[in-house]
Amino acid sequence: MIGPEQRSVEEPVAESTVRGPRDGFTESLGVNLPLIRKRLKTPDLKVAGMTVGSYSRTEVAVVYIKGIADPALAGEIKRRIEGMRIEGLLESESIEEWISDNPVSPFPQLLSTERPDVVCANLLEGRIAILIDGTPFALVAPVSLFSMLQSPEDYYQNILSSSFIAGFAMFFSSCRCCFRRLT
Repeated sequence: MIGPEQRSVEEPVAESTVRGPRDGFTESLGVNLPLIRKRLKTPDLKVAGMTVGSYSRTEVAVVYIKGIADPALAGEIKRRIEGMRIEGLLESESIEEWISDNPVSPFPQLLSTERPDVVCANLLEGRIAILIDGTPFALVAPVSLFSMLQSPEDYYQNILSSSFIAGFAMFFSSCRCCFRRLT
């Protein structure tokens, strides 16, 4: 039996940049993991694989860097994913609901990205990535409001200018909310 044709690595659609690499994740976990390993050649890069879904049997990988990421957090994420009792995992939203501390929170608890370089930057900051076979997005945990406002372009700019722009955006976003209430 011949399997479905795989999409080749292409430029990310939602997170394009002027500077930086042009490769994005595909729907294949077998393609996505090497995109991360190409950038992080350390033996401390750990990948814990598991299968989720009684019918879909979807492969999921929890990726982190030993010695940088909190091992307790990595273990907790793995435990929650392994504890998922669902028939099928077809997209990342299901995992996001299962592993979030507060699934009804208006604030995102996981970052979704289609860029391997963004995942690698987050791994180097001690975060944990979750990759799911069948989706071209990776989830990153934990996240803060500042990391949600960070653009992929920020990784290729001076830290002072990108921090200033992010602070500027946060200030004007909060002003916009305040003025909206007054009118």
